[in-house]
Amino acid sequence: MTFLVQHFIHVFGFLFLLMELYLNVRFRNKAERKTAADRNSLRLLWITIAVALVLGGYCSHFNDASITQGQPYVYYGGMILAVAGLLLRILAISQLGKSFTVDVQIAEGQQLRTTGLYAYMRHPSYTGILMAFSGLAITFSNWISLAVILVPIFWVFMYRIRVEEEALLAEFGPAYAAYCKRTRRLVPYLF
Repeated sequence: MTFLVQHFIHVFGFLFLLMELYLNVRFRNKAERKTAADRNSLRLLWITIAVALVLGGYCSHFNDASITQGQPYVYYGGMILAVAGLLLRILAISQLGKSFTVDVQIAEGQQLRTTGLYAYMRHPSYTGILMAFSGLAITFSNWISLAVILVPIFWVFMYRIRVEEEALLAEFGPAYAAYCKRTRRLVPYLF
């Protein structure tokens, strides 16, 4: 792993952590109206991400599983994907505006967002973060790291999406069901 790639991983990881901590402080629902809608999905996300990244970093030292084909383009492609994912997440959060919270909970008076990125996919913020983790995993350039990072993180985000969609369906009913029929969860027109 080159000096630039190692520093990218550390700087990107630090900036990602700062951003997520900021979001947790700024957009955490402090209202008394807390419900069990989240079903511990936020806690599960944090634990899974932390464990997957630590294990993925450790596994990146297994030279037998290194991705050597296409270097240095694999490194740089991973970096670009990670940054693009983070930017997509920021854009999705800004388009959601006051409705964004880190907790799975519908804000009082919240309207269903179906424009901007949300016209094409139901969870563009999650698409962005999954892109970022995919890019970071690719940057490690190790097949084991790729699997150790992506499989559990993808699984935990799919759980979080199910929890969130149940809450949205309960709140918005037929309007959300119709929205689900015309959009995809994470990738426009595909998935």
